[in-house]
Amino acid sequence: MKKSVLIILVIFNIALNVLAVDVKSKPSENPIPFKSLESSIELAKVKPTVLFFKADWCPTCIAAAKDFEKNRELLKDVNLVVVNYDKSRDLQKKYGVTYQHTFVQISTKGDALVKWNGGSTDKLLKSIIRETR
Repeated sequence: MKKSVLIILVIFNIALNVLAVDVKSKPSENPIPFKSLESSIELAKVKPTVLFFKADWCPTCIAAAKDFEKNRELLKDVNLVVVNYDKSRDLQKKYGVTYQHTFVQISTKGDALVKWNGGSTDKLLKSIIRETR
Protein backbone atom coordinates (compact mmCIF):
# COMPACT_ATOMS: atom_id res chain seq x y z
CA MET A 1 0.00 0.00 0.00
CA LYS A 2 2.76 2.47 0.94
CA LYS A 3 4.63 1.70 -2.29
CA SER A 4 1.50 2.30 -4.35
CA VAL A 5 0.88 5.66 -2.70
CA LEU A 6 4.51 6.64 -3.17
CA ILE A 7 4.43 5.67 -6.85
CA ILE A 8 1.20 7.62 -7.38
CA LEU A 9 2.70 10.70 -5.69
CA VAL A 10 5.84 10.49 -7.83
CA ILE A 11 3.80 10.16 -11.05
CA PHE A 12 1.53 13.03 -9.98
CA ASN A 13 4.55 15.25 -9.25
CA ILE A 14 6.10 14.44 -12.63
CA ALA A 15 2.81 15.22 -14.41
CA LEU A 16 2.52 18.58 -12.63
CA ASN A 17 6.05 19.52 -13.64
CA VAL A 18 5.47 18.57 -17.27
CA LEU A 19 2.15 20.40 -17.59
CA ALA A 20 2.94 23.48 -15.53
CA VAL A 21 3.82 26.80 -17.16
CA ASP A 22 5.90 28.80 -14.72
CA VAL A 23 5.31 32.41 -15.71
CA LYS A 24 7.66 33.71 -13.05
CA SER A 25 10.74 32.18 -14.60
CA LYS A 26 13.93 32.20 -12.58
CA PRO A 27 17.27 33.28 -14.02
CA SER A 28 18.39 29.65 -14.24
CA GLU A 29 15.48 28.93 -16.59
CA ASN A 30 16.70 31.28 -19.34
CA PRO A 31 16.66 30.57 -22.18
CA ILE A 32 13.13 29.18 -22.10
CA PRO A 33 11.99 26.71 -24.79
CA PHE A 34 9.02 27.98 -26.81
CA LYS A 35 5.74 26.25 -25.95
CA SER A 36 3.10 28.49 -27.47
CA LEU A 37 2.44 32.13 -28.22
CA GLU A 38 -0.13 32.16 -25.43
CA SER A 39 2.40 30.98 -22.83
CA SER A 40 4.91 33.54 -24.11
CA ILE A 41 2.30 36.28 -23.71
CA GLU A 42 1.75 35.13 -20.13
CA LEU A 43 5.50 35.45 -19.55
CA ALA A 44 5.37 39.00 -21.00
CA LYS A 45 2.84 39.93 -18.31
CA VAL A 46 5.52 39.28 -15.70
CA LYS A 47 8.64 40.79 -17.31
CA PRO A 48 10.00 41.77 -20.74
CA THR A 49 9.84 38.77 -23.08
CA VAL A 50 11.92 38.28 -26.21
CA LEU A 51 11.41 35.56 -28.80
CA PHE A 52 14.75 34.32 -30.18
CA PHE A 53 14.29 32.66 -33.60
CA LYS A 54 17.14 30.14 -33.51
CA ALA A 55 18.12 27.51 -36.05
CA ASP A 56 20.10 24.51 -34.82
CA TRP A 57 22.29 24.66 -37.95
CA CYS A 58 23.07 28.39 -37.65
CA PRO A 59 26.62 29.10 -36.33
CA THR A 60 25.78 32.62 -35.10
CA CYS A 61 22.62 31.31 -33.36
CA ILE A 62 24.67 28.62 -31.64
CA ALA A 63 27.25 31.17 -30.49
CA ALA A 64 24.50 33.48 -29.19
CA ALA A 65 22.81 30.59 -27.36
CA LYS A 66 26.11 29.72 -25.65
CA ASP A 67 26.53 33.36 -24.64
CA PHE A 68 22.99 33.45 -23.19
CA GLU A 69 23.68 30.27 -21.21
CA LYS A 70 26.93 31.76 -19.89
CA ASN A 71 25.21 35.04 -18.91
CA ARG A 72 21.99 33.70 -17.37
CA GLU A 73 22.34 35.91 -14.33
CA LEU A 74 22.40 39.06 -16.50
CA LEU A 75 19.11 37.92 -18.08
CA LYS A 76 17.26 37.56 -14.77
CA ASP A 77 14.93 40.48 -15.58
CA VAL A 78 14.09 39.20 -19.08
CA ASN A 79 12.34 36.11 -20.43
CA LEU A 80 14.30 34.82 -23.42
CA VAL A 81 12.09 32.34 -25.29
CA VAL A 82 13.85 30.23 -27.91
CA VAL A 83 11.72 29.53 -30.99
CA ASN A 84 12.81 26.83 -33.46
CA TYR A 85 13.26 28.83 -36.64
CA ASP A 86 12.65 25.82 -38.90
CA LYS A 87 9.30 24.98 -37.28
CA SER A 88 7.76 28.40 -36.77
CA ARG A 89 6.38 29.61 -40.09
CA ASP A 90 3.23 31.11 -38.55
CA LEU A 91 5.21 33.11 -35.99
CA GLN A 92 7.70 34.20 -38.64
CA LYS A 93 4.84 35.54 -40.74
CA LYS A 94 3.17 37.24 -37.76
CA TYR A 95 6.35 39.10 -36.77
CA GLY A 96 7.94 39.56 -40.20
CA VAL A 97 10.89 37.31 -39.43
CA THR A 98 12.77 36.51 -42.64
CA TYR A 99 15.86 34.77 -41.30
CA GLN A 100 17.24 33.05 -38.23
CA HIS A 101 19.02 34.89 -35.42
CA THR A 102 16.14 37.34 -35.20
CA PHE A 103 14.79 38.67 -31.91
CA VAL A 104 11.27 39.99 -31.30
CA GLN A 105 10.21 41.52 -28.01
CA ILE A 106 6.49 40.96 -27.51
CA SER A 107 3.98 42.98 -25.53
CA THR A 108 1.48 41.69 -23.01
CA LYS A 109 -0.95 41.40 -25.93
CA GLY A 110 1.47 39.51 -28.18
CA ASP A 111 2.28 42.45 -30.44
CA ALA A 112 5.86 43.12 -31.55
CA LEU A 113 7.40 45.97 -29.57
CA VAL A 114 10.83 45.87 -31.21
CA LYS A 115 12.64 43.54 -33.61
CA TRP A 116 16.34 43.17 -34.37
CA ASN A 117 18.76 40.75 -35.96
CA GLY A 118 21.94 39.32 -34.53
CA GLY A 119 23.73 39.90 -31.28
CA SER A 120 24.05 38.24 -27.93
CA THR A 121 23.48 39.19 -24.29
CA ASP A 122 24.74 42.78 -24.50
CA LYS A 123 22.70 43.67 -27.58
CA LEU A 124 19.61 41.97 -26.16
CA LEU A 125 19.80 43.98 -22.93
CA LYS A 126 20.32 47.24 -24.87
CA SER A 127 17.50 46.53 -27.34
CA ILE A 128 14.61 45.64 -25.05
CA ILE A 129 11.89 48.13 -24.22
CA ARG A 130 10.70 48.38 -20.65
CA GLU A 131 6.89 48.53 -20.76
CA THR A 132 5.01 50.51 -18.16
CA ARG A 133 2.84 48.04 -16.37
